[in-house]
Amino acid sequence: MKTERRHELQTNALADRLGKSVELIEQNYRAVVGVLVALLIMVAVYFYISGERTASRTQAWDRYFKALNQNDMVDMMSVADTYSDTAAGAWARLTIADQSFAQGVSQLLQNKAEANDQLHRAIDAYDQVRKSAAAQQQPLLAQRALWGLARSHESQNQLDKARDAYAQLAEPGRWTDPIFATEAQRRLKALEQQSTKQFYDWFARQEPLAPAGTPAGTKLDLEALPDSPPPTSPPAGDNAASQSSSEPAQPAGGATPPAGEAAPTTSEATQTAAAPADAKPGEAPAPTTP
Repeated sequence: MKTERRHELQTNALADRLGKSVELIEQNYRAVVGVLVALLIMVAVYFYISGERTASRTQAWDRYFKALNQNDMVDMMSVADTYSDTAAGAWARLTIADQSFAQGVSQLLQNKAEANDQLHRAIDAYDQVRKSAAAQQQPLLAQRALWGLARSHESQNQLDKARDAYAQLAEPGRWTDPIFATEAQRRLKALEQQSTKQFYDWFARQEPLAPAGTPAGTKLDLEALPDSPPPTSPPAGDNAASQSSSEPAQPAGGATPPAGEAAPTTSEATQTAAAPADAKPGEAPAPTTP
């Protein structure tokens, strides 16, 4: 009897526990269901946003290439602003920067005010690209932005800033694929020459050859440049500085130097305005300068 009584008591205790558990589940049923529903909604939203981002990136590249093929810089700017957090938006802004740089250089011998305005725009755009999230993920994009930044500063005779950008491009071990390192080193070597600084200082004092308002792209008469800069007397004891290097310097762009000058003999602006043929971003083919 004692054994039967013990089993009965154990059975009653188990039933009591199960009953309390059922009551607890019933009391918290709505809360549990609410948590499950919230989790399902979060998962659904995640996949929806991921899909939206993929569609947005695809649309961004479609609009970018359409604007590039049609040379539509208004729509290109719209792509840069609308998709500023994507790689397509960053490459769109880089394309705009390249165009501003090319127009600025072409105006240096015609309208210096317009040239400086375009070069300032190029510098701002290159700097935005350099600081973008896309540039952190795509070293090629970062290098292209630095290269444009260096050339723009050099074209404005801001040689210290140009050296800084070139030095970043030439820094050993900084880039896994340093496509601009060799050329950046060459530019750094040229900028170290006194003759290069003398040329830029001389050119900054020259008046435009064409009247203000001459449309960009007008063919320039480079033969109209003076044969030599105005004669100046070098400071006493500075004979070494007046001697030109055996390797002539070559400025980034703007003018062909006068005959007999130790400074560069040709302009690089039209040679370097576009990205290298093998320069391709990781997410899509590399854009080229219009």
